[in-house]
Amino acid sequence: MKKVLLLSVTAGYGHHSAAAAITDALRERGAECETIDLMKIVGRLPYHVIDKGYGFTTHRIPHIYGAVFGRMNRRVATENPSLSSRPLRAMMVSPLMREIDRAQPDALISTHVFGALAVDELVRRGESVPRHLGLVTDYDFHPFWEDVPHSGGIITGSDLMAARAERRGIDPSRLLPLGIPTASRFERSVSKEEARRRVGVPSDAYAVLMASGSMGFADLTREAVKIAKSGAYTLIICGRNAKMKAELEAAKAREGIENMKIYGFVTDGELLMDAADCIVTKPGGLTTTEAMVKRLPMMLYGPIPGQEDRNAEFLSAVGAGIVCTRDLPPSEAVHYLRAHPAIADRLREACARVVTPGAAGRIADELLKD
Repeated sequence: MKKVLLLSVTAGYGHHSAAAAITDALRERGAECETIDLMKIVGRLPYHVIDKGYGFTTHRIPHIYGAVFGRMNRRVATENPSLSSRPLRAMMVSPLMREIDRAQPDALISTHVFGALAVDELVRRGESVPRHLGLVTDYDFHPFWEDVPHSGGIITGSDLMAARAERRGIDPSRLLPLGIPTASRFERSVSKEEARRRVGVPSDAYAVLMASGSMGFADLTREAVKIAKSGAYTLIICGRNAKMKAELEAAKAREGIENMKIYGFVTDGELLMDAADCIVTKPGGLTTTEAMVKRLPMMLYGPIPGQEDRNAEFLSAVGAGIVCTRDLPPSEAVHYLRAHPAIADRLREACARVVTPGAAGRIADELLKD
C-alpha cells in the first residue's frame, strides 16, 4: 500500500478543501493518506500569524494586500531563492524533514506554495525526498511559484495557464494541467427539477445563487434585493458570516420579499448549484471550479485583491465568466442573462473548455504512478 503525505496551509478554504478531495480519491484507490498543516508543525505562533493575518489583511486592508501581492507577482524565476522566500524556507524545512522521516511517504503533494518552498529547500540541501507535486489552487501562479525550480511537477487548473507560467519564467514542461480538485459530490448532479423540489424553489422560476463567502462583498444586500425584486428566485450562501445573514434577513422582512432563501454555512452547495440558473460569486479558485464543473454561468464580483483579481481576469479572458463592477453590478448582469439565453450558453461552453470533472482522481493516479 502506497502512502501519500499531503502538505496544506491554513490560509482560506481552498487549500484544505483540495487536500480533502485528493485524499478521498487516493483512499478510493487503496492508498494510505495523511494531511499535515505546515504552519501547525512549525509552531503555534506562525499558525496564528498566517491564519489571522491572512483574514485581517484581505478583509480589513485589502488594498495593501493587493499592492504587495501585485509587486511580488511581477517577479520571474531565478536559480537562487529570492530574499523574501528564505525566511519561510528556513522556518519550514526542518519540521517538514522530521515529518517525512516519521511518516515515510512514497509521494508528497503540496496544496499551498509554502509546501513547495520547503521541498525545494530540502532538495537544494541534498536531502533525499519522495516525489513531490505542487498544486496551484487558483488560475494564476501566486508569488513564490517561480521560486521552486527543484520541487517537481506543478499541477494547474487548466492547460491555458502555460502562457502565464512562461511569463513568470516557470518551465512549462513541469506543468501538469490535471485540474483543481473538487469534492466528488460536485461531479454528481440531479435534475434541476429534483434539485428545486429539494431546495424549495418553484420549477418555473429563474433562480440565482449568490455565494459571498464568509467575507462577503460590500453591497451584497442591495444587489440581492434588486435581483429578487426583478422576479428571480434568489438563493444566498453567507457562510459563517452571521452579521451578513442577519442583515439580509432584515432586508428581506423589510422589503416583504418572499422569493429569497438565505443560508449560513452549507454542506449541500452542489444541490444549490443544481437548482440555480447562474451564480454570483467571489472568484475564489475552488468555488469557481465547482461552478464550472456544474457548467453554471458565473458572474464574478467582489474579488479579494490579488489572487481573486487574477482569477477573474483569467476566467473573463477565456469566456467562462462575466466580471461585474460597480458600473455593471450583478443585478444588471442577471438581467442580460435572462434576456439573452445565448450568453449563458456561451458561458457554459467555455466552462467545459476550461475544466473537466475528475481532477482529484487524475491527481491521485499521478501520485500513485510507479
